[in-house]
Amino acid sequence: MSIASQRLRRILVSTMLAERENERRASQDALTGLANRAGLEAALERICTSAREHDNAAALFYMDMDDFKIINDTHGHAAGDQVLK
Repeated sequence: MSIASQRLRRILVSTMLAERENERRASQDALTGLANRAGLEAALERICTSAREHDNAAALFYMDMDDFKIINDTHGHAAGDQVLK
């Protein structure tokens, strides 16, 4: 019985780790490690909820890179990836 329980525990731990990794992949950009749209929405919801509950302010910094396509077209996608990183 203990061998079976150890195997079951290993399976459960493996499953939990895989689920955690899937959640990270679903909310994080693989190239930059930054939050993707889903991750950003979840983070904003947490921050706004916390700010309301504690009567605090919150701020969002947004940056847009105009004409980024020119970097990829001129220097290639590898160079564009480096700029994003």
